[in-house]
Formats: sequence, structure tokens, C-alpha cells
Amino acid sequence: MHTQYHRLKLASLDFSESAFKQTSLRSAHVEGINFNSSRIRNSDFSIANLNKSDFSKANIKSCNFFKSHMKKSLFVGSLISQSNMKDMRVWRSNFKHSCIEKTSFSNSDLDGSCFEDAQINECSFANTTLRESNFRDAKIGNTSFYGAHLDRCDLRGADLSQSNLESAYLRGCLYNSYTRLPITKAQAEESGMIFTY
Repeated sequence: MHTQYHRLKLASLDFSESAFKQTSLRSAHVEGINFNSSRIRNSDFSIANLNKSDFSKANIKSCNFFKSHMKKSLFVGSLISQSNMKDMRVWRSNFKHSCIEKTSFSNSDLDGSCFEDAQINECSFANTTLRESNFRDAKIGNTSFYGAHLDRCDLRGADLSQSNLESAYLRGCLYNSYTRLPITKAQAEESGMIFTY
């Protein structure tokens, strides 16, 4: 589907199990749209209002979400690759069981989001706010959290051993004996992280 929807005001439309290529929703108001199980390629969602939309089980590749608003959206079980998710407002969104690779969330607001059991590889969360987010049992490799605000996140069972936590804010983060970190236990305690069973 090659379509231009930019600057339109749409709501509660069902695009589930659809295929999109080079589609533009730039600056559109598309709150509550259903993209469940859709295949989306080379499409532009920048500066759009996508709040409360459903991208669960969607296959998203080479898409632009720059400065879009997507609070309380669903990405459960989605595959996201080679996409631009910088400067987004995505708080309280759900990425549980998702697979995310070669995608940048730099400078985005993801406070209160869920990445439980997600597979995240070669991504950037540099200078991103992720306060009170859930990363339980997530596998995170070759990913930068440089300067990210991870305060009060749940990192129990998460593997961040190959990630960059330099200058990240970790106060109040929960971790346990199954958590793998790129820093020592002493450094974790010094950063204000909380060990729990």
C-alpha cells in the first residue's frame, strides 16, 4: 500500500494484517489505530499523534517515527528493525516479547514502558528517559544507554552485560542474581541500585 495520509485526522481505523510500503502518516492524527500483525516498510510516521495505537505482532522495518507521540501504545511481540524512533513521546507503551534491532530511541521519553522478555540488539537509548520501566528477563546486546534515565527500572533477570551504561542514572533500579550487568556489584550499589531476591 503506497498511500499519503499526512496531516489527516483519523481515529479507530483497523489496518490489521495489512501491508504498507512507503506510506506517509507524517503529522497525521491517528490515535487508536490498529496495525496489529501488519507489515510496514519504509514508511513515515514522523511528528504524528499515534497515541494508544496497536502495533502488536507488526513487522516494522526502515520506518521513521521521529518526534511522534505514541503514549500507551502496544508493540507486544513486534519486530522492529533499522528504524528511527528518536525524540518520541512513548511513555507507558508495551514492547513485551518484542524483537528490536538497529533502531535508535535516543532522546525519547519512554517512562513507565514495558520491555519484559524483549530481545534488543544494536540499539541506542542514549539520553532517553526510561524511569520505572520494566526490563525483566530482557536480552539486551550491543546497546547504548549512555546518559539514559533508568531510575527505578526493574532489571531483574535482564542481560545487559554487553551494553553501555556509562553516565546512566540507575538509582532505585531493581536487580537480582540473574541480572547480568557490565558493571560490578560494588559499582551497582554505588549507583543506587537495589539488590533483591
